[in-house]
Order: sequence, then structure tokens, then C-alpha cells
Amino acid sequence: MNTNQSRDELFERHLQGELSDVEKEHVAELLDSDAAARQQFVELAQWDTELGETIREHAEPVYNKDLLPSGKGTIERGGKNTFLLSP
Repeated sequence: MNTNQSRDELFERHLQGELSDVEKEHVAELLDSDAAARQQFVELAQWDTELGETIREHAEPVYNKDLLPSGKGTIERGGKNTFLLSP
């Protein structure tokens, strides 16, 4: 794996919130000291943001009642979810 691929993986994991504290510190040091790494991170972050926005714009709504057995969830006016739980 080359350096850019390693950085991509590290940066992607950072954007997903999957880094340990030590890895977060490593990313911060890398971004402070390497202009190419900063540019790479900015490009990945922009791409990640644009992809997320596109997915949200085109995603079909999923209602919680569709995820529960026997339709035990309801959606009230205004989007408030109500769940009936049984033991």
C-alpha cells in the first residue's frame, strides 16, 4: 500500500469517527506538517460531504413502523415517532 492509500484509509476512518486517540493525534500532526496531506484531507472531506448530501437528497424515506414487527410503531403528525414496547 502506498503512502497516499494509507493516508486515504486513515482520513476515511477519521471522517467516519473510527480513530483511536493516538491515531487522531497522528492525523493532527500529519495535517500540521504536510501541505500535500492537508490538501488530500480537504479533498476527501469535500467528497464525503457531497456524497452524503447526494444520498440524503435521493434516499427514499424509511419509516420506523416499517422496521418493527407487526406495525408496532406509529408516526404522528410532525414526524414524531411513537413505539409500543411489550415484554
